[in-house]
Amino acid sequence: MNAKDAKEIAGSFAGSACEVSKPQPGISEPTLVLRNLIPKPGEAMNRETVLAASLAYQVPEDEQWRYQVRVQFETTTGRGTRGGAFFRKTGGQLVEDHGLICGPAGIISIVLPMVHIWADPDIRHPLGMYFYLVRNKDGDRAQRVVAKVGPFNYGTMR
Repeated sequence: MNAKDAKEIAGSFAGSACEVSKPQPGISEPTLVLRNLIPKPGEAMNRETVLAASLAYQVPEDEQWRYQVRVQFETTTGRGTRGGAFFRKTGGQLVEDHGLICGPAGIISIVLPMVHIWADPDIRHPLGMYFYLVRNKDGDRAQRVVAKVGPFNYGTMR
């Protein structure tokens, strides 16, 4: 996927798409692997930039419904990370997109126009970004990071 394709896919919204693949034998722990990332780390971004990423994942088959992929950015406090607004278009309407995976193994493609996070005062510039594979815990909204890729660092032009 190139930057032009990413912008055409994104339009004015962000979102994810997922395709199921065959689980790899012998992998017992959840995995997350970056396959493609546009723009490349180290490049400068601005509020008009559209980020596009493709990640391969694998999780336990009997608990696949517990997992999701998150895009996270370093914060100005240096404690923790923060995600931006993340939506997808469904039936002509924007709905919140939680980066849900679609099977025990697959490839998730994420498109995120930077305008959705650019003005957030808690997100540090220049940008430090991660992709997290998180497992939702029982009975509450808490999540635990089980795999991550990054940080990917970008210069920013305000």
